[in-house]
Amino acid sequence: MPAWELRESRRARRMRLRVREDGRVEVTVPAGGDRRQAAAFVAARRDWIRRVQADQEARRQTWPAAERGPWPTRLRLSAVGEEWAVTYRKGPAGCRESGGALQVGAGDEAAAHEALERWVGRRARTALEPWLLDWAGRLGVTVTGLTIRGQRTRWGSCSARGRINLNRRLLFLEPALVEYVLVHELCHRHHLNHGPAFRRLLTRHLPDAAERERALRSPAGQVPPWLPA
Repeated sequence: MPAWELRESRRARRMRLRVREDGRVEVTVPAGGDRRQAAAFVAARRDWIRRVQADQEARRQTWPAAERGPWPTRLRLSAVGEEWAVTYRKGPAGCRESGGALQVGAGDEAAAHEALERWVGRRARTALEPWLLDWAGRLGVTVTGLTIRGQRTRWGSCSARGRINLNRRLLFLEPALVEYVLVHELCHRHHLNHGPAFRRLLTRHLPDAAERERALRSPAGQVPPWLPA
């Protein structure tokens, strides 16, 4: 049986199975869920899991070696049209920028990836915050705060108080998809649901919103394999 991880969620109403982009298998169960049932759930779907993992590995191999890892030497931030050369050195974990290059201090692969993930988060805030606030002005809404995270299942969210959460992986998507997420979340400042009024507002600002939404559901080949959800 494939190796898998168990995740409990208070919001989950039923058991869900997910194969992450890095091939890891995750089972989400309602709070207090039975691990034995989750194991049986995975076992019953092992053939499907292996097919998905094989497809993922095939997609990973289409990435240039410089971006695939395990030690990526190039980052393409499609959202903002940037490309960074990456080098590594022994020493304390961290990233240092120098003329379009990124020097990563790390002792092993895991530490290097953690340092890169933190840097991506910082770069995401710098790049996405002005973009978000520009659209907030167009929609006539306020943003009370911005958080950049590595969410597993969401590209973004908006709280009732106007705090926006954005996924750091947005930096690797095409600008049109990032813009969709920003406008989508800001429309929730008017309508905290996905009802007809929300859809009308979203489409008024992005006439091709439905097309962008479909593309966002399967951003294969855009987020590098070393930065899984």
